[in-house]
Amino acid sequence: MPSLARIRETVAARQQKTRERVDKKCRARPPSLQVSDWVRARRPQRHNKLASFWSQPRQISRLLGPATFLLDDGSRWHASRLRKVPAPLSEHLATARAQSPFPCNVATDPGPPPALVAPPATPRQEVVVPDPRPDSLPPPLDTEPCTSAAAAAVRFILFKRTNRGM
Repeated sequence: MPSLARIRETVAARQQKTRERVDKKCRARPPSLQVSDWVRARRPQRHNKLASFWSQPRQISRLLGPATFLLDDGSRWHASRLRKVPAPLSEHLATARAQSPFPCNVATDPGPPPALVAPPATPRQEVVVPDPRPDSLPPPLDTEPCTSAAAAAVRFILFKRTNRGM
């Protein structure tokens, strides 16, 4: 009869082979999240239909298991329910303040951006635009309003012919 230690070794080896086969078949991969990453958690339910399924950005505090993370608010989430997001704006400002070589506060005293300063005023030059109408057009007809339907039809036909290039 095999010993208990030998049975445990055999079971562990078979479990490992089964795990590798299933992971390969399901294309499982380890989570790309790390401690101090900012994430949003997909909540299982929401309080109303207009609320978002995703939580506010939270920072990962600790790794509890191979794919389980503890967030800074004390909640535990599996990696499949977490999505990596950029750090919130306040975090960027704090980092910028800490790394700034200047004595001023980056968040409260940014100063005027150089691209938005108006250039000095220069006098405008007048541009002469040539008349776009060619000289070959017939002179305009009289500007009196049409008194009959026939005169209006003639004016319309002449207008169409001159604008088509005929």
